[in-house]
Amino acid sequence: MTIKHFARLLLPSLLSLALLPNAAEARAPRVLKFSGVPMTQAQALRKRFPFVFEREVSLSEVDEITRFLMSSGAFSNIEVVERDIAGSQGRELVLVANLLRKIQDVKVTGNQIVSTEDVMRILNIKAGQPFERKNLLAAANELRQEYERRGYHNARVEIEFDLPNENEVVVTAAIKEGNPVRVTEVAVDTPNEELAKRLNRMARSLRNRTLTEDELIDFQKNVSDYLRDNRYLTARISNPSVTTNADRTAAKLVYSIENPFRFEFRFEGNSYYSDGALARELESEKLSGATTS
Repeated sequence: MTIKHFARLLLPSLLSLALLPNAAEARAPRVLKFSGVPMTQAQALRKRFPFVFEREVSLSEVDEITRFLMSSGAFSNIEVVERDIAGSQGRELVLVANLLRKIQDVKVTGNQIVSTEDVMRILNIKAGQPFERKNLLAAANELRQEYERRGYHNARVEIEFDLPNENEVVVTAAIKEGNPVRVTEVAVDTPNEELAKRLNRMARSLRNRTLTEDELIDFQKNVSDYLRDNRYLTARISNPSVTTNADRTAAKLVYSIENPFRFEFRFEGNSYYSDGALARELESEKLSGATTS
């Protein structure tokens, strides 16, 4: 059996005669059959177009029928295809309707690190709203990214669908959080040995912590504050290079420091204040106006 697609109607639109092989075939009536149209819509269709179940229909009539069904708001899309009639040389049209289902209920399982409320917010889903499978699967990826920000890089999110009836769907977000990634080693590389010792001591605070976005931001801020307060005015800490073990439960972080040079102040023309007093005054103001590049 061969099937020729006429049009996919994501929104009501006219069936194009140009899709037919020739004008004569375009004018030829066809038997119209239906797939995916529930009884309630079928009854309304019979009342509005009683002839559709009694005789062959033209393409203009098919277009009108399609518009009528789409205007009900019950379908996400409608496709009309032409196919051979089994056991004969005739042709028939089949109107394939996909129901626009609504969400009956939402279930969340397996979550502990991310609350059910946050899962629902990230998935942007609630009972009663139209079911959009594509949007929901994209939102599931956003939920996985949220787990990564919290240090759970092995988390899996599966979206499951159950159909309790022809108009509704039950959505289940099945989550397997897995084990978090722990920081087992941190290194700060810089040719300035004195600075390297100090920063590597600071880096010990990250060891055995869960590898979260917040932990990394806090550490880099603390290092930047230290560099500024200790006159490393052009020094900058890099983002970490992260390597993990095979099962992604342990991570090594490596940072580097650009321009690891400390500024020393020399004063000229000061007779009333000593160099030390001026330097202490600058220190007390934390080098007001200086910024880290």
